[in-house]
Parts: sequence; C-alpha cells; structure tokens
Amino acid sequence: MALDDHDQMTRKTNTMHKGPVDTAASPHAKLRTLPLDAVEIDGGFWKRWQDTNQAVSLRHGYRQLEKSGNFNNLLLAAGKGEGDYRTPVFMDSDIYKWLEAAGYELARHDDPELVQMADYAIRLVEDAQGEDGYLNSYWQVVEPQRRWQDLQHGHELYCAGHLFQAAVAYYRGTGDERLLNVSRRFADYIDSVFGPGKRAGTPGHPEVETALVELYRATGERRYLDLAIYFLDQRGRGLLGAHRWGTPAYYQDHVPVRDAETVEGHAVRQLYLTAGMTDAYLETGEPALMAALERLWQNRVSKKLHVPGGLGAQHAGEAFGEPYELPNERA
Repeated sequence: MALDDHDQMTRKTNTMHKGPVDTAASPHAKLRTLPLDAVEIDGGFWKRWQDTNQAVSLRHGYRQLEKSGNFNNLLLAAGKGEGDYRTPVFMDSDIYKWLEAAGYELARHDDPELVQMADYAIRLVEDAQGEDGYLNSYWQVVEPQRRWQDLQHGHELYCAGHLFQAAVAYYRGTGDERLLNVSRRFADYIDSVFGPGKRAGTPGHPEVETALVELYRATGERRYLDLAIYFLDQRGRGLLGAHRWGTPAYYQDHVPVRDAETVEGHAVRQLYLTAGMTDAYLETGEPALMAALERLWQNRVSKKLHVPGGLGAQHAGEAFGEPYELPNERA
C-alpha cells in the first residue's frame, strides 16, 4: 500500500521499520510506502489468509526446508552436516524466501515459536558464510573451484539477492540485524569481485539488482546502489556466453536494458529485471531507465498480459510469447 505525498490517514506512532519496499527517502518516488505497522487488517478475507500464513503456511514451509535438505545443505557448507548435498543449485534461496516471510509476519505480532524457527535458520546462515564473506552452499560444497564460473545458470547472484531481501525484511520486521550483517559482508565481497576495473559479469537470473537497492536503502551504503546499476549496465553485452537454454532473449541478454523495446524470455527473469530497473530509477532519476520502463510496460500490458494478470504464455521456458499469444491453457 502506498500514499501520495499529500494524502493523509491515521497512523500508529512507531514508524521505525518501513514496508516491503521502502521508498521513504527515494528522491524520484511519487508514492511513499507506509510503515509496516501503520495499518492492521482486523477481519475479512485477507485477515483469514494472514492468520493461515502465520499458523499453518510458515510452519509447513519450515518443515519442508528440513525435509528437502535445504537446512542440511547449509550445515554441509559449515562443515557440520552429514550425507550428500541436495540439489538444485538454488536451494539456499528457499530458506531466504522463508525468512523474508517470517520477518514480515513477526512485524505483525510476536510469535515465540516462529522466532525460534527463524533463529535456527539464521544461525545456519551465519555458520555457513565463508571467511571472505562468500555464501552459497552449492558452490561451497559441490564445486568450490568453480565459483562465479556459471553466471548463466549458477544462481549465485540470484541466491545472494534473496538473502539481501530476507535480511532487510527481517530487520524491518523485528529490528534484528544478524542477517543484515551477513548480507553486508557478502555484498562487500561481491563488490570486491565485480565492477569497473574488476570482473565483468551479470546474473543469468536477475534478482540481485532490486535486492541491492533495498540493501542500500536499509544501510545507506552507496556502493550497493552502484553495484546494482553496474549489473544492469552489463546486460546485452554477451557476457553470459553461449546460451545453453534458449536464445539470449531468454535471459534478457539480447539488448542493453535502456534499449529494450519488448518484454522477452523467461517471465520471472524479466519481471525481476524490470523491478531492479525501477528501483534504480527511483534512486537516480535516470531518464533513459524510465523511458525503457515505459516502453516495456506498454508492450507488456497491451500485448502480453492475460486478463487475470498472468504473464508467461509458453510452458516451454516459462516465457513470454509473441504479441497476443495468450493461450487459455498449458501456459
């Protein structure tokens, strides 16, 4: 929920922690996010779903992380686990998504059992982080010699982004800075590897861009915003190499972001990328980013959007299709 600068409403007094996206200090934002504790839903449809999320879904999610091996993967990275690593390579991101959800639920009210679950997950994350700040259990355990060698499919930066989002959410929801400290160490390490005069690269699966902007908003560290913009700048320059699955457009690597005219490829990747572009614009006001976003928006809503809001017309590749390719089934 957002308010225009001139709108007014009754608010609670404690506004320390902001909403899921904090545009309170973004110089080019026209809408301002409300603090997390500014509004309560006290009945009806959404209250029932909130309560179900708190009482059932988060507990079930935690049990699935135990059952599926996500937690044990982090234990293996910390040198404490037993058994084999459980794939796929992006298993860590599920833990971070759960922690993000837990952080926002704990902003709503205290839940000692949920806090205990989150504490366990946070300790695992802390223990798994390397001395240099690096953190990704797959690449630490299974292929440590190939760190950053598969930006196209390795999901290292994607998982990092979800860690940063979880850290900001947990901090905003609870005031707990442990994940934020882990994230800053990892972001500092990434910044030491990538950037002008350093390694050239961009993630095959966008997400870290919007997350780095949120990390910048939470910490005030300008380097994180600059790194987000750097990753945006590197798209469309062939840095991802030969594409093993689909065309460069599948990865939004076919054209520089400021020159993009149409939404293409894997729908989730495209949406994460445009979210990162949007957050970068809100902080910089760069006209070329806004012009590209307006073109992409018009192309998406006028030619590639299902009536209920669904995106991604093709089952193969979970991808956008041609203009007006909007099947009713198997999409």
